[in-house]
Amino acid sequence: MQLNQAEIEAVNNLKFQGKLRLQIAVFTAIAVTISSQPVTGLTLESSKLGSLSGLPGISIVPDQFLGWRFQVDNAIQVEDIGGHFTGGFTSNIFGTIVSLSSPNAFPQENPLSLEKISLASTTFSVINNNDINDTSVVFLTPLSITLKPGNYALIFGTGLFGAVGSDAMPVPRNQTILPNTSFFFGGVADSNSLFSWKELPSPQVRGDDGDPYFLIKGNIVSSIPEPSSIDSLLILGFLGVSSALLHRLQKN
Repeated sequence: MQLNQAEIEAVNNLKFQGKLRLQIAVFTAIAVTISSQPVTGLTLESSKLGSLSGLPGISIVPDQFLGWRFQVDNAIQVEDIGGHFTGGFTSNIFGTIVSLSSPNAFPQENPLSLEKISLASTTFSVINNNDINDTSVVFLTPLSITLKPGNYALIFGTGLFGAVGSDAMPVPRNQTILPNTSFFFGGVADSNSLFSWKELPSPQVRGDDGDPYFLIKGNIVSSIPEPSSIDSLLILGFLGVSSALLHRLQKN
């Protein structure tokens, strides 16, 4: 059976529409791939975790906050924060992340003004099912925030962000600080002092056995080449023209 000219053109249009739909699908997939960013699991720790032996520990109370400085080299998505706690206390404490101006800096506001500079915060109660055995626990609580490369601090305390409880962070002998990190605290040195930030002394100076253990869990946002503006415009332009052409062919 021989097709006339109109039928031949109709068949060719159907073939062209099929190829065009395929090209649109491919370019759409490319655009989605370019805009997405793969992630890699992340664990940040302040110290080598020691034995879960409870005491001795550093108190988290209304006139004493504990902070840990950490550095971010690549963009990260924080999912959970926590650390080594005594646990078993009533009510809750807060955890907050703030930015620092340098690796050894203190937060830019005094301890009682943390809410002004907090990037993200949460309140939580440390659940310790082992408390009856006088053992401590590593506890995590959800906190979601994306951090760009820079210097930050994770701070635990109470009396702010709606937290009204207390806790403590054990410092056993075999729990030692890791390189390129440091601790500080917000406290009152004596009755004549203001509530301010101070460097946390070494275990030898404090008379403790080890260092506190802070923990952050999340993902590293992998760096991938960003598409150039021209590439992006070309893809969008192709999709726009192709969609218009396909719509016109369908009308015809």
